[in-house]
Amino acid sequence: MPNKKLDARLEIRLDPEQLNRLKKEAVAKSTSVGELVREAIEQRYTVSRDDKL
Repeated sequence: MPNKKLDARLEIRLDPEQLNRLKKEAVAKSTSVGELVREAIEQRYTVSRDDKL
């Protein structure tokens, strides 16, 4: 998500296992937990071309 201003804040509560999985994946992908969450939101809520038709 290059060059986007990130100024909105969201607080979520996770169980310890969910957070642990996110942290492990973030390390494996050399990224942050926040970036993983933003990617998941983008994937879930991006309208595909087929959906528009």
